[in-house]
Amino acid sequence: MDVSKWRYNLSRGRAKGSSRGLAEEGLALATKIVDKMTKDDLDLRLYHDGYKERIEALITSKMKGEVAQVKEEKPKKPAAKSMMEMLRETAESLK
Repeated sequence: MDVSKWRYNLSRGRAKGSSRGLAEEGLALATKIVDKMTKDDLDLRLYHDGYKERIEALITSKMKGEVAQVKEEKPKKPAAKSMMEMLRETAESLK
């Protein structure tokens, strides 16, 4: 992720739909989040790859000669949030 370009735009008050004060606050929150998330070593055991597991299950069932059942799901659209709101929620979740 190229944070330097984002940081440049935020420091110049060019964040879409925000004033300079919000841009500075956004930069501070983003920096805090990145620092918090990169403070410790990455532990991949904390992450779960559901997509990989579904693909492996599909391959296994096909190898057994089973017919694959595909569920068609429409993706749900999340409620629109502002960038600042999402940054604040992320920062809160890292406390």
